[in-house]
Amino acid sequence: MDGVNSNNGVNGVPRDDAENQTPNIPPGFHRPRSSRTIPDIRGRANSDAASSAADSTEGKALSLRNAIYVVMKRNRQRRIRNQFIRQPGLANQSLCGKCRKLDLTAEKFVVQHHGRDHQDIPDPHQQQHNSLRSRSIISGSGNFELGTFTELEQKRTFCPFCRLVFNSATGLKRAKLLSIGPSREAVEELDFETAVCYASWQIDGRIIVRDGEVDVETRARTRRIRIHWKGGGFQDSFLILIPPPAWASGGLFLGRYIGSARHNGAVAKSWVDLCCESHGSTCRIEQGEDFHHMRTRPYFGVIDVENMCLTPLPENERYIALSYTWGDAKVYKTTLKNVAQHRKHRGLEAFRHELPQTISDAIDLVKRLGERYLWVDALCIIQEPEFSKSWELNSKIMDAVYGNAFLTICAADGDSAAAGLVGLSGNRRVEQAFEDYAPGVRLMVAHLGETYIEDSAWNKRAWTFQERLLSRRCLIFTQGRMYFQCRSTTMSEDIFSEDAEAGWSLDLLNAPLQRMRDVHERPLRVYQTSVPMYTDRILGRPDDIMAAFYGIGKTISTALGGHLLYCLPNTHFDWALLWEPVDAPRRRYSEGMQMQFPSWSWCGWDGSVMDYKPAMIRDCLMNLHEWLSEHTWIVWYIRDAFGILRLVWDSERDNVPNGVVQRKLRGYKKPQYPKENVTYDNYGRIIPEKYNSLRRDTFDLTLPEYPYSVSVNPPGTPVDPQMSDLRFLQFWTWSAFLRLERRYGSSSMASSLGRNSVRVGISDCKGDWCGTVVLDYGWINRQDARKAHEFIALSDARAFDEKEEHDDWTFYIPISREQSEWDLYFVMLVEKEGDVSRRVGIGKVFKQAFFNSFAPGKDWREFILE
Repeated sequence: MDGVNSNNGVNGVPRDDAENQTPNIPPGFHRPRSSRTIPDIRGRANSDAASSAADSTEGKALSLRNAIYVVMKRNRQRRIRNQFIRQPGLANQSLCGKCRKLDLTAEKFVVQHHGRDHQDIPDPHQQQHNSLRSRSIISGSGNFELGTFTELEQKRTFCPFCRLVFNSATGLKRAKLLSIGPSREAVEELDFETAVCYASWQIDGRIIVRDGEVDVETRARTRRIRIHWKGGGFQDSFLILIPPPAWASGGLFLGRYIGSARHNGAVAKSWVDLCCESHGSTCRIEQGEDFHHMRTRPYFGVIDVENMCLTPLPENERYIALSYTWGDAKVYKTTLKNVAQHRKHRGLEAFRHELPQTISDAIDLVKRLGERYLWVDALCIIQEPEFSKSWELNSKIMDAVYGNAFLTICAADGDSAAAGLVGLSGNRRVEQAFEDYAPGVRLMVAHLGETYIEDSAWNKRAWTFQERLLSRRCLIFTQGRMYFQCRSTTMSEDIFSEDAEAGWSLDLLNAPLQRMRDVHERPLRVYQTSVPMYTDRILGRPDDIMAAFYGIGKTISTALGGHLLYCLPNTHFDWALLWEPVDAPRRRYSEGMQMQFPSWSWCGWDGSVMDYKPAMIRDCLMNLHEWLSEHTWIVWYIRDAFGILRLVWDSERDNVPNGVVQRKLRGYKKPQYPKENVTYDNYGRIIPEKYNSLRRDTFDLTLPEYPYSVSVNPPGTPVDPQMSDLRFLQFWTWSAFLRLERRYGSSSMASSLGRNSVRVGISDCKGDWCGTVVLDYGWINRQDARKAHEFIALSDARAFDEKEEHDDWTFYIPISREQSEWDLYFVMLVEKEGDVSRRVGIGKVFKQAFFNSFAPGKDWREFILE
């Protein structure tokens, strides 16, 4: 059916009509687009052209091969049609044989609890077939194969379920793949004709059982069918039940038809009100010291949408923030010349026509939500960083700006600020695909909200990463749709979700706001997952790499009890150095082409996603605090703004939270009760007696800018947040010279590498393999194969990863692979210019190889690392 009955619906859901009857559309709803009206994504141009040409006088222009193909295709269509022809005498005459085996009933989409249904749903088909007893697939029972893409394409002409599944494949991933160039990977992924489709049950919505503001437990309430493919590059989709009219409860977490956008302002307000009233401390914004500090700063202001002017935020007032992308639109900005005019009563009104549509729509939405104050960067920050410190000062409080906002409006429609908030426009067109599987079982295609969001220009922008992550509540506009996400639940136009009991559902899968719920208990995990997500985004100005990460980084480092050092947490610094690029990166330069970012941090590189790969760090995370205490030894110093050395981590300055961060994941910590007759370094680590004589805290190497001496600040010296550290680390560690072997490893070991990266072996002075490192393919090709390169030991590594790093065991050390433990170093390959070293790559090497290295052999040396 393509429509909805206007007279017999409950909660906007149509009653079942007689077979082949097309009902009317109820008032207030657009006609939902039937899945059968969605065009064939393969395109019929080629086959149509071949057929018409064969019947025309110009048919000779076609090759014999193409003519044969047309005949074979028609025969194949007949065979498939005959194979899956519906059998007479069954309940639903239109379903194919495979889809009939699913035996779907409305009750299968609801989770029963102890014989009592939380939805108060009647079971009109209980006597004919109990859906929870005679089921063919249920969550956890595996995948049900629906057929290949070609089979579904043929069966969709008569089977409504195949039609729905086939058209669910017209997702965003498909369109994205079609835009990719003719790379081998893209071609393989586009071989969709043989792609196989599977269906599986997944438990979906949960209700929250609360005792006051305390969440006591969650209970599963609904299921949905996941549609996924092997091959073809299709994105996952879901089939959700549209509840029958007899279900008077409305069907929490089930599907519904999307209505007119003219009422979305009121809908958005109801979503926000529900969160404020029902979600308690999880979503409550605690306006603490950082908020009051921000509010009273002379460089922080908001837009008063009633008086249309810039103003300081009044005490005890709340505000809404806008997150959007400028793109190519002409964005009207506040400057030193017009800021005085903008501060006057109605001062912005004269320039309202110059505001881009997104900002103008946001102002109107704030009014419809019953709020008064709005923060927008283009207007609230003086946009002249070369003449004013307003931009720099505001960039350092982004954690407070978005973290304290009552609501963040996320404008993800279009490619620029000119797109507006389409979900509020009366002219929007949103398509929905639905089909009737059986009487009382109407299904609709649904995609996760993140599916629509992830391909937006807004989501690809680096600045919006922390803006969304730090917010407590987000109202997101994308693809003409409107979503609400908070740290408790999500709400959308096509899913029933307005209920105080509504909790987690599959629509929250991969939602960034959920990650921030763990920031106080698992801050390092939040950091580890944030780095690849952030570095996968586009940054307009290379200089902004740290500024756009500052807010989220500050939140994480505060939870860790320290601070960030060029985007690396100082509390776990040895671990933080073990990042790797997914593909070959290039050095990051400032706009003036002057290097100002270090090679030892991921922020000093561009052109690749940066990641903490499991093969590299997995063993460290088994007990990270123990690894930091027993398997690291470098006393790291950094040059401050005056060229004076300061400890990277200082036990007298950096506080380790107690009882918050999981014990195994804590960073450096000096023992509360030191052992007698034991020497500790400044990081709280025991120094083995045989190494007591090695230098750690005194230095000789100088920098050209500071040539006369090396000064060291004593422990406890405070860090001035207004002064930026220089990019130079200074320390002592082991050094060795080893060779690089270009031919190394099996093809399977290269499967996780980017196309411009290569895994190379490392050999000692005897020519024996002793380690591995991933390098830029271009860099390794420029090197002399006979040259020995310098490696510095960073820390102990437990083992090689068998799948990605070393798939053989050569008995370089005289024990079996199973017996070997902590016999390796994490190493950094460096190249030098004068006394300053730069990172080239990270790898692992047998400790014994340092004794078998080229001259001068294993050497305890001082380094300056840029």
